[in-house]
Order: sequence, then structure tokens, then C-alpha cells
Amino acid sequence: MKKAIKNAVVVAAIMSMSPMVLAGGGYRSSIAEVSALQSELGNALQIPPNIGPTVCGKYLTTNDPKLGNRADAAAYAACQMGNDAAFYMAATYAAGEGEYLGCVDGLAQGIHNGYQKTKNPSAELLTRYRGEYSQVSMTNAVSRAKTQARKEGRGVADGEIIGRFRSVVDTNQAPDAEYVYPSHTFRGYDNGYVTDQRGGSFDEVYNLNWVSRNDKSLRRIEARAVYGMYNGTYNAAKLCKPVNVLFAADNTRLTLWDYFKARSEFRFQNYGWKNVDRSLKHFLNNVSGRLERIYYDSKIQGSTERVSVVIQTARAEVSYRPAVAAVTEPILDAAGLPTGEVRVITPAVAERAFVPSRPEIREMQDRPVSGRGKDYYRNIYKDAFKLSYDKYYRTKFFSVAFIKNISIFGGVGELAGSAVGKKVADDQARMISYDNKYREDSIGAFNIEWKVNYDQQWASIWSHFDTNAMVEVNEVTINGDKKTADGIFTSGEKVGAQLRLTNIGRGQNKKVYYRLYGDVQGNQKEYSVNAPTSARFNVGNDSMGNIKTGVPREQIQVGVQIRGAVEFDSSLTNRKSKRHQINAYAEIKGSPSATLNAISGAGSVRVELTNPANANFDTGKLVSVTADLGKFGVKQSETFTLPGQSSRVTTLSFSGLDPLKVIQNGGISGTISANLGGADTESKQVRQAIGMTRNQAYATYYNELVSDREVNSGSADRAGRTTQMVSIIHSITEDEKGTNWKDTYQANKSAVGQLAAAYTSSKAAGTLSEGAKSRYNELGLALDQIEVSATKRKAYRAVLNKFAPSVEVKKKNK
Repeated sequence: MKKAIKNAVVVAAIMSMSPMVLAGGGYRSSIAEVSALQSELGNALQIPPNIGPTVCGKYLTTNDPKLGNRADAAAYAACQMGNDAAFYMAATYAAGEGEYLGCVDGLAQGIHNGYQKTKNPSAELLTRYRGEYSQVSMTNAVSRAKTQARKEGRGVADGEIIGRFRSVVDTNQAPDAEYVYPSHTFRGYDNGYVTDQRGGSFDEVYNLNWVSRNDKSLRRIEARAVYGMYNGTYNAAKLCKPVNVLFAADNTRLTLWDYFKARSEFRFQNYGWKNVDRSLKHFLNNVSGRLERIYYDSKIQGSTERVSVVIQTARAEVSYRPAVAAVTEPILDAAGLPTGEVRVITPAVAERAFVPSRPEIREMQDRPVSGRGKDYYRNIYKDAFKLSYDKYYRTKFFSVAFIKNISIFGGVGELAGSAVGKKVADDQARMISYDNKYREDSIGAFNIEWKVNYDQQWASIWSHFDTNAMVEVNEVTINGDKKTADGIFTSGEKVGAQLRLTNIGRGQNKKVYYRLYGDVQGNQKEYSVNAPTSARFNVGNDSMGNIKTGVPREQIQVGVQIRGAVEFDSSLTNRKSKRHQINAYAEIKGSPSATLNAISGAGSVRVELTNPANANFDTGKLVSVTADLGKFGVKQSETFTLPGQSSRVTTLSFSGLDPLKVIQNGGISGTISANLGGADTESKQVRQAIGMTRNQAYATYYNELVSDREVNSGSADRAGRTTQMVSIIHSITEDEKGTNWKDTYQANKSAVGQLAAAYTSSKAAGTLSEGAKSRYNELGLALDQIEVSATKRKAYRAVLNKFAPSVEVKKKNK
């Protein structure tokens, strides 16, 4: 991840600098913990010592009553091993992530700083390229500008010409034909350098999704300059690579463009070095061969033998190298541009080592401790790991490595950014000079084409208006059939139109054509008129077509369209329409309503008819309303007169419907029709439900059949209908036998529950004869034969017993 380092000596010199000097010189950490520790760490890059005795000293005390005031050697050893594991993870992984992220942050900041110093083109470059492009013919700019001028100029004279012809209508004067060129808003194209792909193609950076074709020109030039270095010296394999890190690898696939576009600061997320639990989990699950790991896996048990406890204040660690490989660097000429030759650079090695102090060895007598098994000592181990890692090791190990690498690679990045900046400065100077010439040429070409186009447009449009009838539609009135003069539009009615028009054209005796359009039937006849020259006029026809066939209150749109020379690409209005409503002489107002007594098979339908025609209009025909109940075989009608602007409410009564058929159907339904002179004008549907559940209706109907009152038994006699109802109730109960009869709600809504309710109500009213009671009892005994589960049998019989006393609630099941 190194760009143009001048030589290996430069790298060594950078590494020899203290990190605080570099930090003060412009490289500031993007991580808060590192910034806070910089002053504490100092130039010597102090690595924290092993602080096991500090964390674990409490286990060396001799005041534990469970041990007879002797120390728990196994507890101290578990704590020391946990601390040692934390030291290892911080020195390996926290430091490893510090190395990687320091490299990333240093390169990002260095590239940005170096780029800022060299990115601006010099006056010499601008002067050189301005002279170079001054004689270049910008053919693409000219072609684009001419096309744009023709596009914007299309119809540009319409408004001016129409205004002049319109101003002399009814004056017998000719309009003024002189004109001046209107202004335009075109200010030239300023993206020629990128559009013409001067300096090379952008396809590579488009394909890599570094930038898009919609990005600003400078952004694309930057990406192209970075790609030139990335594709040669600084490919992904030679940039910062994570070694000994705990975060996901796919978060580290950074290109040179990623470092560049960070603009000096990476937004680092919560990488592994911060997460204590993740570090402990990784050590226990992924690290093998370490004494601490082996100790954790062993079974810790109490012992009566003397054990030696090693109290170690520091640990020896192997040296390490930064996570960066050797690179090849392009050799630059005096202008800072690549010569085509390269040199190989190997960065200096940063070493670190920890010198152990002499360990202290103590011997302590141990013995089994009640209740302190393997999990007890493992928890001590984990607690020591978390405390040591979080409080003493992780941030310092990370920060030391981070600051060292940000110092090293900040300088490396600055040289790389400087090389990118020089390339961008050269490209910018070319772009500014090229785009200035491109803009000037496009403006000149546009102005010439604009005037030529305007001349042509003016002559063509002026001639068109001067030799034709150019009619504007000012107002349209749609008229109904004058023979009826009913004041409404009816389905299929003949209609005509009255038009108020203005001819702003000056052609002599020129015809224009007009016809109906919109919600009209068939091919409409076209009419013509000789339009008077430059004048307002009226025209109309009483019968131009027919309204489409529709239903009352349907909204339609009917208008008139003018055809001919007037069909011109301009602001002239050549068609207008209006919305209307179709009506009938007998309309059903609102929705019909019905009443129904399902048990007696009788009811009524209420209908309101209205005639929206003029009050003085007489249809000369009688109006009738009909209720057709279809499957029930009922058809009731009433006939009457209905003058215009009047309404009439009619109630059609019916009786004799079969109650059982009504209940099974859930109510009645049918069609309500309004009729005029033998032809229906409107129809609507009507439906009325039975007003209760079917079970309730069956129970109510059965109660009527077994009583001594007069009852409607439909097509059967009373006895036959009663037998039929017993069969229906038995069938329903068979289907409902799985009901939870212990649940009052479910039991009550069942067929037998509704029978019990009807029985109880009639008995309380004193309307239940002894014969009726007997028939209820017989029905209950019959229903008792249905097999209901043993667990619910008693509750089922309790419901039957309400209307059939002979049903024994506690009778044993066979």
C-alpha cells in the first residue's frame, strides 16, 4: 500500500521519527482511545508489563477461613493463567489490529495530505495547455451545440407569431412581420474534456464502480489518476493486509481508491481489539499449544501435595514486522511524471521485544476445598482475563502498534498522494484549458444555428398562418334533442353543439372541419364551415351524433374537435369538451329497502322513483315499478304517472312465501325495475336477510308448527312440515355433536340450544300447549340417541333436558 517512495532511506528515516512528532505534524489518530493515550505513551512507545501480580495478588492472602488461613494456590494459578492469556491476546491480536489499522489510517491521511499539496495546477501548466488547445477545432462541441439549438428552437416562434395574428382579429389590419431574435439561456458546454475522454478512458474506473458517469469531472479524473497507480504499482496485493486480527476478512478488501476517497479519515468500526468477550472466546476456541490454554482445559482439583507457584512479572515476546510487503516504485522525471522504469523498495523492520524479569517462586500447601471445582477456577481464569485485557493491555498494545504504523505509513501515503496530485494537477490544467475552448466553440455554434433556425421557423410558421384558417375553440355548448326539450341527456339521445370560434389565420375562403368526440356512439359525421378571415364567429348543428348507451347517473364527456390546418404544433386550442350526466325519465332513487317476516313468509319492498326531466315535460307514458323475487315466484307491480321534477315512493307488499325456503336461503333477494312504456329504464338489486341465525329460525319455526296457532307450512301440511323439521334439526345436531357442550356460548348457539330457548320463552308466556310439550319431549328423546363423546355427554343431555324432561342428565352411558 505504498506509492512513490523515493528510496529505502526515506522509509528508514520516516520510521526513525518519533510518533508524537509525526502526530503533531499532521497525522492524528481516527480512534479516540489512541488519541487519549498518545501523551501517556510518549516517544519511547512503552509496552505495558505483565501485571499478573497486580490482578492476582488477592489470591495470595492467608485470611481465607475455608483454608485455615492458607492461600488457594490453584485459584492464584488460574488467575495468573487468565492474565497471561489476556497478555498474549493483546500482544498478538490487539497489536495486530493496531498494525493493520495504523497502516490504513496512516495511508489514508498521508495520501490526503500529499494530494492536497500537489493537486492544484500551476500557472505554467495552464498557460502551456491554453496555447496547445487554442488552435484545436472542437468538432464535438459544434455538433452538440447545433443539435441543441435546433431542439430548443423548434417552435420557438409560435408564441410570438400567434400573438401578432391574434392581436389583429376583427380589425381588418395585417400583423407586423418584422422580428428580432429572442434571447436564449444556452451558456455553452463545460464538460468537453471528460465527454471526449481526453487524457484516457474512464471505463476501468466505471467498471470498478469507483465513480459513475454522473459524478463530477474532477472526481472522475481523480479516480483515473489513482487507477493508473493502482493498476501498476499499488494493486490490492501490495496494500495493507490484516495479520492476526479478529474482524471479518471481507471488511479489509480495500483498494487504493478506498484510501484516497476516505479524505484523510477512516470511520473505524468496533474491530476485534475492543471486544473483550470476542478475544476470550477466540483464545479458548482457536488458540492451541499455549500453556494457558492447556491449563484451562485441564481438570483443576484440590491437592494435599505441596505445589510451586510461579509469580512472573513480565513475559518474553518474539519480534514482529509491520504488515506490509516490498513494493516496486515508478521512477519519476523532473516534472514528476512516470518514466516507465521502476525500483524495488523494502521497508525497514520495526522490532519489539519484552525482556522478562526474574520470576519469583513460592511454595504453598494446598488441600481440597469444598465446593471449588473446575467451574470455580475457570471463572477466576475468565475474570482475570477480562480485567487484565480490558483495563491494562488491549488499548496500549493496540495504540503502540497503531501509532508506530500511522507514523510509518503516513509518510509513505504522503508520497503516494503527492504523485496522484501531480497527475491530477496536470489533468486539471488540461481540462480547464480544453473546456474553456470547448465552451467558446459551443456557444458560437449555438448562436449561429439558433439564428438560422429562427429565420427558418419564422418564415414557415408565418406563411402557414397567413395562408390558412387557424381556428381557436373558445367555447362549446352541447345541446340535447330539441324535439323532446326535456332538459336532460338520456342514453342514446341525439345531441348537437354550438361553438364560439376565432379564426386568427388570414387565408381566404378556407374550410375548417369539426365533429363530436368523447362518449359518443359510432363514427361521427364531420361538418365543415368557411371560416371568415381574422374574425370571431359562431357555428352549430342540432344533430351531430348520439350519446353512448349508458345507465342513469353515469358521467360522460362530450366535446367538439376542429380539424385541418389548425392541427398545428402550437398553443392553439383545437378541442374542448364538457362533462354531462346520463338520466332516465324514471330513475330509482337510492337503494330499495325491504322488510321480511321469515316465519310467516311475508314482507314488503319500498322503492322511490324520480323523474329529473323538466317540470313541463310529459313523457306521455305510464311509469311502473316491479319487484321480482325470482326463486320465490313473487312478482309485484304498481303503475302510475310521474311528471318531470317529481318523485314517488311505492311500497310493494308480498306474502305466502314458504318459510322453510326463506330460512334455507338466508332471506329474500330479487330485482327492482323501473319501466316506461314497456321498456325498463333502470334496475337495482334488493336483498333482505332473515334477521336471525338459521338455528334460531329453525327453532322458532318448529315452535310455531307444534303450537296450536295458525302457521304457514308452505307446500306441505302441518304434520308433514313438522316431520320435515324434526329431520332437519336431527341432521344439524348430528353435524354439531362435536360442540363443547360445557361452554355455555357454544351450547346456546347450537340447534338444540335454540330449541331450549324457544321452549323456555313460550312456556314463560303461557303459549305452550300440553301437546306442544309432548312433541318437544319426543324430539329431545330422539336427539338423545346421537352419539356424543363421553366427556361431554352429561352437558349435552342437560341442554336437551331443558325442553325434554324425559331425557335423564345423569343416565349412565352404555
